[in-house]
Amino acid sequence: MSSRSSGLSVRELGEFRLIQDLQRRFGQTERSVLRGIGDDAAVVRLPAGHRLLLTTDLLAEGIHFDLTTATYEDLG
Repeated sequence: MSSRSSGLSVRELGEFRLIQDLQRRFGQTERSVLRGIGDDAAVVRLPAGHRLLLTTDLLAEGIHFDLTTATYEDLG
């Protein structure tokens, strides 16, 4: 995948530059989104005063861990 704005690949951009590019491109359009795209989490307003925390993350073998030294339990 490459970034249209810079012509760089995601690997060349890095995680935080990719997040910045996505924020600039899409912004925060939903009123229910209290805290949007950031470092792996967002907060969404639900009915009756409730909040929902959405989170995601990616671990890539060879970049974030090595299966010769880490177990699946280590990875969470």
